[in-house]
Amino acid sequence: MRAPTVVLVLILGALLGVILIQPVQATPPTVRVLLARLNEDATYESQVLDTLFTPWMAQNGIRVEYHYYATLSSSSSFGAVQSYLDAHDPYYDLYMLDVVWPGALADHLADVTPYLDPVAVAQHDPKIVAAGVVGGSLFAMPAFVDFGVLYYRADLLQRNGFASPPETWDEMHAMLTRILPVERVANPALVGYMGQLQAYEGLTCNVIEWLAGASAGSIIEPNRTLSGYLPGLTSSRVVAVAQRMRSWLKSGLIGPLAVNADETVSRTQWVQGNAVFVRHWPSLGAATHAVNVSFAWNMTRMPGDKREDAGAAALGGWFLAVSKYSMNIEAAARVLQFMTSRGFQRVRAVRHGVMPSVPALFDGTHSSTGRFGRRSVSPRPSAPAGAKYVQASTLIYTAWSSILLGQAAPATALADMNRNLASTLDIDILGRRTNVEWTDTVVEAVASVAAAGGILVAATAVRIMRLLTHPEMKKASPVFLGVTLAGIGMAFAAVPTYVGVPTVAVCAVQPWLLASAFSVAIGAVTVRNFRIYRIFSNPFASTVVLRNHVLFVWLAGILAVDVILLAIWTAFDAPVPTDVKLAASRYTTCRSKDAQFQTVMVALLYFSKAALLLFSLWLAAQTRAAGGGYSESKSIAFAIYNLTLVLCIGLPLAYTDALGQPFQFAMRALAIILPATGLLGALFAPKLVGPGRIDKPAPSASVEMEPPLVSFLTKRAKGKAPAAAPVPVPAAALAALNYVKAAVVSYRSARSTWRLRVAPWHGAQMLLLPQLGIVVLEPLDPSGKDPGRVIKLAHITRVVGDAGAPDTSSPAASTTGSGADESTARLHVVLATGEILDVMLAGGAPARVEWVDALDAARRNGRRSHSALLPAPPAPPTSGGTLRRVATAVTGSARSRAPSAVRSLTGATSSADGAMAAMGARDSP
Repeated sequence: MRAPTVVLVLILGALLGVILIQPVQATPPTVRVLLARLNEDATYESQVLDTLFTPWMAQNGIRVEYHYYATLSSSSSFGAVQSYLDAHDPYYDLYMLDVVWPGALADHLADVTPYLDPVAVAQHDPKIVAAGVVGGSLFAMPAFVDFGVLYYRADLLQRNGFASPPETWDEMHAMLTRILPVERVANPALVGYMGQLQAYEGLTCNVIEWLAGASAGSIIEPNRTLSGYLPGLTSSRVVAVAQRMRSWLKSGLIGPLAVNADETVSRTQWVQGNAVFVRHWPSLGAATHAVNVSFAWNMTRMPGDKREDAGAAALGGWFLAVSKYSMNIEAAARVLQFMTSRGFQRVRAVRHGVMPSVPALFDGTHSSTGRFGRRSVSPRPSAPAGAKYVQASTLIYTAWSSILLGQAAPATALADMNRNLASTLDIDILGRRTNVEWTDTVVEAVASVAAAGGILVAATAVRIMRLLTHPEMKKASPVFLGVTLAGIGMAFAAVPTYVGVPTVAVCAVQPWLLASAFSVAIGAVTVRNFRIYRIFSNPFASTVVLRNHVLFVWLAGILAVDVILLAIWTAFDAPVPTDVKLAASRYTTCRSKDAQFQTVMVALLYFSKAALLLFSLWLAAQTRAAGGGYSESKSIAFAIYNLTLVLCIGLPLAYTDALGQPFQFAMRALAIILPATGLLGALFAPKLVGPGRIDKPAPSASVEMEPPLVSFLTKRAKGKAPAAAPVPVPAAALAALNYVKAAVVSYRSARSTWRLRVAPWHGAQMLLLPQLGIVVLEPLDPSGKDPGRVIKLAHITRVVGDAGAPDTSSPAASTTGSGADESTARLHVVLATGEILDVMLAGGAPARVEWVDALDAARRNGRRSHSALLPAPPAPPTSGGTLRRVATAVTGSARSRAPSAVRSLTGATSSADGAMAAMGARDSP
């Protein structure tokens, strides 16, 4: 090999060795930053940024790439950031965020506290830094900020005698009151004050400044309380601020255009010289210089309620935050610290006119920001609102817009706003629950009464058990008493379920217990009263015995309605403990998740109870005068009336939240206790005193009544309409009547067969008078409730006689232990008017045949034929009237108890004719 070749190979080998033994240089990390541009044309901004980044990158070994959002729109930019972070995209390491975004995006950001120099962080205004703190962690640092400032027409103030701008709102009011009338002569479009009062984020900024300048809080405080909610000094100041701004709009100090103004509208009005004062951001100063306006102007801090409160400035601007999905979090944090440093902010303040967050720069000689003066930063409540700030801000500016437009009263709109904010942000503003507790005085009083009621129920049950073999107790039906007592006991037991905060178990038991208590107690009483209603005037009921199986069948039907409704309620949306928030308090009650479903179920339950109660009321009215074995009916009726009254008054009050929980509990408890106690006293007080009072006949006052026959004869003698007043009837007129047929009967009437089965029975003396062409039913009821009947024979279309065995709806079958008396007979009389009379009489089949034949004969043959067919009546008395004395005798004997009187009469004779003959004999001289 030639020497030159060897030398060349050696040289190349040496060079290769040098290259191979050199250490591998590390690639500098790249940090990509997504920035918000200041203007559409970012050329100048980029030049400034390049001059800042180039030396720093060389010194720190970190490469910085920055990009801009595609639009100036804050909402669009937020959407872009959110899409990157939601996708966990690591492309961008550092994001520029609007001051109100950190709370919404905190879950996607890295806590930069470990990476930043605490001394550097401390240089910033802590109130501004607080906007980047979420949940105690620092997620963002301020790059530059905006403050609300006041621009004013210096020329107009000087021309009208004002040497300096206003420090308070009252001073501004005085200035505008003098300036506007004078200056509007030359410029009718001139308005006094303009801000960003349109219903959008700008109005929230304006409101924050108004409240801060009045020492009225910041709506949502850093500790997540609502400063203006509870009554007090702060809330009154908030209302006063709202009233002032509304009054300025009404008086014209704030022009109509202002309520629809945003930054663009207010800037346009300002540069056109149409506003004395404008609240805006510092960027308006550059815009004003750019158009070279013809008037003298200046800027100052915002006024306050007092001079010491002036300078409140809503915080705007942009922060920098590190994505937690970045591959270079530490390098990104170093870039963040550089871009938020004092030197970086000073350059941007001088070159771009943006506001720094380092207070020292406002007094520095290297910054033009000194002319803005010191101010009090008022951050928007983005940190405490967190991810729901957008919803919170919407609630704020919507409520204040309605106040400014006069659509809602300030106090009302603000109260609604605070409640909505609390609901949206899950803030408990109402304190502890106001449910009544066992230590409350009202609970102690009510619980004592309920406990006494429970003891009384137990004592009554023991008393009934001890008297089970007593004849009078057997007649009173111990089973009926026991069922009613069980319902009353359940009612008393329901009261404690309304004390304290209900649990899931309490909510499950509460409706079942209360509904069943009402149905069992009132249902049993209703069944008893219905049976009394059917029988109390039936003269053929030999023994009063309420059959147990009938009671249970009725109660089963009533309870079936409750079971069906409550089962549906429980299966589909059972009541659970639910927190109810009122204007200034809260409590927990049992409610379904679907309020509409609960309303329907409660309405159906109340409807069923109301129907039962109305029927019970009607029965109580019908049976209140029943005597004898049913003397307690009057007490039951009184208890039912009072129960209804208490429920009608107490239930609406129990559902009125404005009255407070103690009062509602008292009303609910009284609506349960008073009716239960009333029933207990009406039904069971006599049982506790002694069995001797059971079924004790009640005295009945004598009632003077005119029998229908006397009234008929009187009207016939006068020849006038039935409405004419009666006149005395001569004894001869009564004596001449031919009483061919008479019987003591029990009857009822109705216009249909189904109504006939539930119609009440009445005791009467039935007389057939062919001479007059009538059948008379003279009443035996001493109360005068039954007026009796006079039926023309010509109106009878059909008479049907039934066998002695009655149907199940007859009074005898439904009230006696052995069925009907075999000596009874039934007649069905059908009238031309469609009315049906059901008549029961003594004498069995012979009496039935006699009456059917007699009525048919009288209808066919008239008075003359009928007289020939029947035996002659007893001789008429020589004085007075047999009929009147017979009616008086029967009625008088029935004054204590109509059925007893009837049974004594029917036992005295074997047929109706025999009864008539016997009574005629008594009237003979």
